[in-house]
Order: sequence, then C-alpha cells, then structure tokens
Amino acid sequence: MSRSISVTRSALCGWALIVGVSGCRCPNHPPIPTDRVIAEVPFARGGGSHAIVTQGHVNLCGGLPEGCNPNLRVVFPTLTNASAGSTVWVNSATAHFDNLVSLITNGVSDPFSVMFEAGGGEGWAGFEPGFFTTQLQPGHVDLAGHAVHRIGYRVDAISFVSPGSNAARDGVWTDAKVQGAFLFEGTP
Repeated sequence: MSRSISVTRSALCGWALIVGVSGCRCPNHPPIPTDRVIAEVPFARGGGSHAIVTQGHVNLCGGLPEGCNPNLRVVFPTLTNASAGSTVWVNSATAHFDNLVSLITNGVSDPFSVMFEAGGGEGWAGFEPGFFTTQLQPGHVDLAGHAVHRIGYRVDAISFVSPGSNAARDGVWTDAKVQGAFLFEGTP
C-alpha cells in the first residue's frame, strides 16, 4: 500500500520560515537574511615587554586608549602561539558587545581604538572612518545601516618569543606580534 502526500510550495516555504532555513525565496514570504562579513579590517601589531609572556588578546574600544570607555571595551578570547590559523569571536554574550555595536552603527564618527595587549600594549587610535577606511558605504562614517551580530579576529600569524630581543639584557623579555583581520559579521 502506498500513500501520496501533496504539499504546496507555500506550505514548504512556511515550514522553511518556521525552522529558519536561510535564503528562502518563496512567494509572499520575505527571504530570511543570512549573516555575512560586512567589513574586514586588517590589524597587525607587535612590540616587546619586560616580562615573560605566552599569551595576549586584542580588544576594540569606543574612545581613545587613554580615554577608553570601559563600557565600550570588548576583549576577545586569549591568543597564544597555537591560535595561528584560527578565528576568535565575540557576540552579544560578551561583556559590552551590544554597547560597542551601538557605537559603531550610530552614524557618528566616534573616537575608536584597537589594541594588542601582551605584557604591554600596541595599537591604533583615531576615529571610526580611519579604522573602517574602504569598508564603509559611500557617505558613511561607520557601519550604520548594518546589524552586526558578531565580530571575529582572524589570526593569520602570531608569535611570543622570550627572551626575544632581550632589550633589558636580563633574559626577562618577550617580543610579541600578531597579524590578522577583524571580521564584522551581520546583515545589511
């Protein structure tokens, strides 16, 4: 005994919307937007510190380094030499993420800084258009008009070398370098 079930295209699309199948292109149903990289910003820094260091982290902050607002500072997961080739992510579960996203999508050219901290700190500071540079839509100063759901830091290369250049000449020194890119994912 065989049975035949008839399902309309509209019913299939309704099911796709209920279970969250992205990209559904059904009549009378808007497509479900899919996250994509909306900005990719290279960031590489390095420096030395009078300490033996085997890990560090990158962070984004609303405000300049000397005036970084702690409520707008997002610290990414710890990086080590083993992090090369990986991407570390932050999202709304990360402290201050939503505050930072509000800042970088508010349409205002706000002070902004990026740091690599490993014993000491090396970074970039300025205003959002200087950070996002060519990633912005014409006439925009930040990512206004986008919904940012998560931010990653892709680690292309990283190294912690002790005693490194041994600038203090006492064997207690680390040269640390990181190279990669911040990936801002979301929907337009």
